[in-house]
Amino acid sequence: MKRLTTILAAPALCIALLSGMTVEKSRQATAATADAYHDRSKIAVESIPRIFKGWSGSDVPLPAEAVKLLKPNAILCRKYEDTGAAGLHTREPASLLVVQCRESRDMVGHYPKNCYPSSGWIELSAEPFDGSVGGVNIPATEYHFARTSMGMTMRQCVYNFLIVPGTGQIVADIKGVEQAAEDYQQRYFGAAQFQVIMNADLPREEREEIYRTFVEACLDAIKTLKAGDVQ
Repeated sequence: MKRLTTILAAPALCIALLSGMTVEKSRQATAATADAYHDRSKIAVESIPRIFKGWSGSDVPLPAEAVKLLKPNAILCRKYEDTGAAGLHTREPASLLVVQCRESRDMVGHYPKNCYPSSGWIELSAEPFDGSVGGVNIPATEYHFARTSMGMTMRQCVYNFLIVPGTGQIVADIKGVEQAAEDYQQRYFGAAQFQVIMNADLPREEREEIYRTFVEACLDAIKTLKAGDVQ
């Protein structure tokens, strides 16, 4: 009897292991199982309001080469202007850029430290920034860039953060996205990036107010992108 039990034990163990492997494999994210998430993400980005709290936005086309590099599932590049009271413009324009990619590795080459210098901007500073809004913890980075053209120097401030849905995290720089790109399960959920862009010569208090107003308008989209769940 003991010998029979021993003989049967090995096949039973193999069956148990194979069953466990099958269950685990069924839980692993694939490009196909993440499709529903990407469909929701596209709708969420496209639903970011064009008008909110005295700002009115108009879409700005991105260069074709940038779109080709990113392979975005959803993309929004919009310049907002102050509608003002009685048609009076009291604030300078600001811009919002949102990019969501199906695979996190497509985002790795696209973030301010790469993109702006390649377009002729010189990085002046990059500082951590607490971009939390509406109870959502948002670690961000505040970049300052400058560019001189025809004897005139322009300074630009970029508030930037990235969403890694495979981990449910919002990160301040590209490192979190790079880690997700290395994980074959996480990478199918991709990554998203938010940039709020404005004149760096504005007073800090005004810059931060503009940032928070813009991100508040994006909170529904941010929560959808952050979820990363497959339904």
